[in-house]
Amino acid sequence: MNDANNDYTKTTNKIRKIARIWSVVIIALVFIIFILEIIGEFFEDQSISEPYPWYENLQPFSLFLSVFSLAIAWRWEGLGSVLSIFFVLATYGMYVAFGGSGRGLYTLPLILTPILIPGILFLISWLRTERGTKPSSA
Repeated sequence: MNDANNDYTKTTNKIRKIARIWSVVIIALVFIIFILEIIGEFFEDQSISEPYPWYENLQPFSLFLSVFSLAIAWRWEGLGSVLSIFFVLATYGMYVAFGGSGRGLYTLPLILTPILIPGILFLISWLRTERGTKPSSA
């Protein structure tokens, strides 16, 4: 019985480790993009010639919150994972609600999936930890 619990704990720890490594990569990439955006502010950008609606800022903000939630999941797995999953789904929902169509309906999930997967892994890890030991199959 002790071996089954030990295997269960090892598997949970492996899931947690994969989620943490994956989330570090995502957080680092977002940080690099953020720094490059700040650097880009110092150069004149002529690509945006007309203003765009305020609600188009909600999607990137929601995406940022989903990545920030991955950092929260390092300390509070349950809260961070649920928030991350929620904000990823909210980003896609906003895309559809704000009139997104065409190829974006199919390509946006490909962009969001790398952020969604560590959130799901953190959730699985948290649920397995909360459940504790593997139930006996008696």
